[in-house]
Amino acid sequence: MRVIAPWISASMLGPARRHRILELLAESSEVRIAALAGELGVSIETARRDLEELERRRLLRRVHGGAVTLRPPDLPPVQTRISLDNAAKGVIAEAALEFVPPGAFVFLGAGSTTLALAGRLARLPVKATFATNMIDIAVALKQGPHEVHLSGGELHSRTHALGGPEALRFIEGKLFDLAITGAAAIDADHGVMGPTLAHAAITDILGRRARRRMVLADFSKFGRSDRYRQGDFSEIDILVTDRRPPDPFPARLAAGQVRLVIASA
Repeated sequence: MRVIAPWISASMLGPARRHRILELLAESSEVRIAALAGELGVSIETARRDLEELERRRLLRRVHGGAVTLRPPDLPPVQTRISLDNAAKGVIAEAALEFVPPGAFVFLGAGSTTLALAGRLARLPVKATFATNMIDIAVALKQGPHEVHLSGGELHSRTHALGGPEALRFIEGKLFDLAITGAAAIDADHGVMGPTLAHAAITDILGRRARRRMVLADFSKFGRSDRYRQGDFSEIDILVTDRRPPDPFPARLAAGQVRLVIASA
């Protein structure tokens, strides 16, 4: 296991400490509790409690003297995810339609909820230009009058998404009026989270290459956490969901100046 050099003050807040622990685990896959305490400027007992909390949230596994990373969970096949909470996805997609400007240049990220939106966008009579990294979304959009661009990259059979450096270059070379993505989890402290570095890399670029960002997430995503950050609340303009999120999310979203849209059936 690596030994971590101290770098941060003792005043670091709990959420920031736990986020730093996950960053260290992403770098080296394992950490020692004594080294963590030194790096974070806290007692051994505080570092242990942080590890216990992260293990409770299924973000790491504690071992004697420290913790190790968990294998990232596989996303279920896209066909399975489409059938889950299908009604919620439908009302979210309907509510999101009004925020897609006619004639805009829009990026749709891979996901089952964004796929539901793509089917509805295809029925719009006014032509727009769309880019995506998901084959199913590109096919759905081409049922309408739109111009559609599909990224290159490595195809992931379970998600039907294209990833890797080629997909990232495709996104980096464009400027979108609006970027629309889903969410695997929404953490009250860390914002939108995803299961893989690929999710984080794409949304990081979109933060620079999109004038506005919209996230589509059903109620079940609130209060969950995951391994990789996809944006603080302050980086999101609109969040569309199917039910009012539990506390403290409404206040956190308001503080980040996020427009919260609650879709109705």
